[in-house]
Amino acid sequence: MRLIATSASVFQDMGVPTDEIKNHFVVFEAEYAPTVVIKKNAFTLDETQRWRKTCMTLPRGLPTVTYLPCGMTDSSKSQLNQFLVGASQSPERLRTYIRRSGYDISPCTDDRPYFYKIFRGIPDEYLWLLVGTVGFNLLVVWFPSRFIRRKAVDKSSPKVFVPLMILICTGIGFMVLEVTLFQKLVLYLGSPTISLSILLSSLLVGMGTGSYVGGNMFGPDVRKRLYVVSIAIVVVGILLFVVSPAILVRSLEFELPLRAATSFLVVLPLAFFLGIPFPSCIQLLTLGRNDRYIPWMYGVNGSMSVLGSVLAVVLSMLFGFTPAYFVGLVFYLGIFVISFLSSKTVNPGSVTA
Repeated sequence: MRLIATSASVFQDMGVPTDEIKNHFVVFEAEYAPTVVIKKNAFTLDETQRWRKTCMTLPRGLPTVTYLPCGMTDSSKSQLNQFLVGASQSPERLRTYIRRSGYDISPCTDDRPYFYKIFRGIPDEYLWLLVGTVGFNLLVVWFPSRFIRRKAVDKSSPKVFVPLMILICTGIGFMVLEVTLFQKLVLYLGSPTISLSILLSSLLVGMGTGSYVGGNMFGPDVRKRLYVVSIAIVVVGILLFVVSPAILVRSLEFELPLRAATSFLVVLPLAFFLGIPFPSCIQLLTLGRNDRYIPWMYGVNGSMSVLGSVLAVVLSMLFGFTPAYFVGLVFYLGIFVISFLSSKTVNPGSVTA
């Protein structure tokens, strides 16, 4: 039913007349080997008659055709046949069938490609994985925080809240962006392996360059660098989402090496800015004489990236990869808010983190 719903939705988007959509299908409704034959052009009456004559000569033990176009179906009252005919009539009728179904038979798209996720909501294994990673990350943050407060020499806790929150947002936000960008490039490059290789190389080169060059931005004013760079990530990320489809579509006719180079260059500007927040937070800790907390911050950022990868998959299952991409940008918007507000509360010339 999901295959039929997806195909009917595609034919509707292509502008195929509603009375013709059902004539693009032939169905073998066998128990263990159900088969749906889909033809880009509608089956003609002659083709359908040949199908029927051929099926009449087959042995009785073989699966039988339960739906033929042009009204030549013997068992037209089966649930699947009624669904096929009804879903072909209009997009609204198709949405009604999807809404009333006890399973998730909504059309699969490139943005939500989970064809075999037949139950609504989050699968139990992913839900428990999400809960587990959230719980683990809470411990990674909470236990050291209590220890730090107990061991503080003076009554005030060390001022590591700002770097901590920024690295939490960086770990989650970066991984969500990486997973969604990987999915977007798979279709363009035609291979998950090539997509991952090009994406990682672009991210590593861009982020490495950003980490090296970004340390000189705005001199010792690290907070200003953080809120300027974080808002730049949001802006460049939105531009990438708007502009990149047109660039990639125009270069689809290129050979694979040129498409790979195009993908590399498209991601590179965003990667450059993504490489700046993490070392800036480390610099913030160093300037505030809180170097002893740097290993903890590395651990927090790494564990949050695991949470980000799980969160990206869960969000894409529920809403699609595009909404998940913008959720990743929201985490960098959070970095902007945190660093901007903290810069207003620090006395001029102070370097305390």
